[in-house]
Amino acid sequence: MEEYTREQIQRADDTDLYVFLSGRGEQFKRCGKEYRWLRHDSVMINKNEWYRFSQNKGGHAIDFMKEFYGLSFAEAVKELLGEEGAGETNRRTAKEDAVQTEGLPHPLPGLELPERNESCEIARKYLIEQRKLSKQLVDQMIAKGDIYESKNYHNVVFVGRDKEQNPRYAAMRGTDENRYRGEARGSEKAYGFGHIGTDEKLFVFESPIDLLSYITAVPEDWEKHSYISPRAD
Repeated sequence: MEEYTREQIQRADDTDLYVFLSGRGEQFKRCGKEYRWLRHDSVMINKNEWYRFSQNKGGHAIDFMKEFYGLSFAEAVKELLGEEGAGETNRRTAKEDAVQTEGLPHPLPGLELPERNESCEIARKYLIEQRKLSKQLVDQMIAKGDIYESKNYHNVVFVGRDKEQNPRYAAMRGTDENRYRGEARGSEKAYGFGHIGTDEKLFVFESPIDLLSYITAVPEDWEKHSYISPRAD
């Protein structure tokens, strides 16, 4: 089995899928900033991210190659990079590989992320239909892995990351009538749920729902700005 370094894996996962797949002869239809894959018209692509609406699942470039081309993790990395592995410097456990296939970097020691449900439909329906959040915004956050649905209680999980994109925080919000609020054990509030933009504007909110509600109400150029919510309520 090929062994790839962390740097190689990151480069593979950062591959622009539209550019890469177009080079393989795949065809797309542009929809705003995203591209609809004509071979699977429920699949939308935005740079290295994809989301399959028919199955409520998504991820990044490596996951895409595994999902639609039937490749193993190592085969997907090799296909995306066009190069061989660089040795055994970054052996990972089976648990780490499982997290990678979900489109999330491995959480650092101390953070106990809730187990991910196979479907995100309950959480997605709650955010869009009950909280009236932008469908496009919610789907984009789900595709990035910043929002997902927990397996045991079907809570919405809002993931906060550090600059290396490692999960360091997770807020949870119940989707049933009890409306549970909480944080994953080991969460660090300095890395709350949010988005890092390119300009100097920073908006701070009391909760992830408030953050997403604001972007829904004021969507113009929102990706340029930074937003953070260091609390679960």
